[in-house]
Amino acid sequence: GHQVDKKYIYIAGGNIKQTGKYEASVRLHREVIVSLPFEVVAEN
Repeated sequence: GHQVDKKYIYIAGGNIKQTGKYEASVRLHREVIVSLPFEVVAEN
């Protein structure tokens, strides 16, 4: 896979402080931005 510097990743709402569904926008190139949904779950 490719590595992406965290300065190119934007998470709506800023910080993640609880479980739930989130979406991150990743800037891969000046003209290419991809939205990636993800979910934070609790450890068991």
